[in-house]
Amino acid sequence: MKFFSDFQNILLIVGITILISLAFHYWRDAYLYASVFAALACSFIYQLISYIDLGYLDPLFLVSLITGTFFALAVALIVGIPFVVYRKRRARQQPAT
Repeated sequence: MKFFSDFQNILLIVGITILISLAFHYWRDAYLYASVFAALACSFIYQLISYIDLGYLDPLFLVSLITGTFFALAVALIVGIPFVVYRKRRARQQPAT
């Protein structure tokens, strides 16, 4: 039994990716580190949601895991850009001690 429609699944995936990426970039200063771990976390959460939705693990979950990680990495890299800009500006404005 499917709980979500296709459009709801897309909104859920994009929303989760953005929220997790925001959280990782907020708490981690390293841009690439935060992006990679946010992508991995998102991809595992996608699989968990798929398992809950379908009731079983998809036979091609490894393909979905890899594809989801690349999608989430692209989103995480884009979401992290404002954090990098903000941190660089803040570092320039602080007086040297």
